[in-house]
Amino acid sequence: MSGAKSVSLPTQMAIGLFLGVLCGVAAQKFGWDPQWFKPLGQLFINLVRMVVVPLVLVTIVSGAASVGDVSRLGRVAGKTLVYYCLTLGGLKPPALAGSFSVSCLKFSHERLSSW
Repeated sequence: MSGAKSVSLPTQMAIGLFLGVLCGVAAQKFGWDPQWFKPLGQLFINLVRMVVVPLVLVTIVSGAASVGDVSRLGRVAGKTLVYYCLTLGGLKPPALAGSFSVSCLKFSHERLSSW
């Protein structure tokens, strides 16, 4: 099989995206119940979670073990912690704004006190 030409990864991703959109349009057109796909989607999400956590842990431990100087490791860890806090702080305000409801701000003239 040395003569077989392999398809590049970006091409495979584009084909997968196209087929996914095509399947989604077909599912909507033929009226398939979305609940049929829920177990498959939940399985996919659980598998991704199961792979990501150990992968991140191994990457962090491997990176820390490869740094020879302990003071350099401390600087990198400090910068990483600051970057993480800044990123988390940047994500928090939009999340708070998304959960804000203006329904509690509606006033009626009966609720206002008179002078």
